[in-house]
Amino acid sequence: MMSLVELDANSEVPLHSHPNEQAGLVLDGEFEFTVGEERKIVKKGEFYIIPGGVEHKVVAGQMPS
Repeated sequence: MMSLVELDANSEVPLHSHPNEQAGLVLDGEFEFTVGEERKIVKKGEFYIIPGGVEHKVVAGQMPS
């Protein structure tokens, strides 16, 4: 699954999962992803992949993303 997601600064997408793999490219700003047990900062220009069925959440950085 690929979609366009825009987040306000410091906003959070709560823990959830999707049945299919999710991939994306950060167009601006940065995010802190928690995917399963792993936390990672993903910044402008970086790709991310979240396996299907794995719980994840996202916290936006100081600037809108």
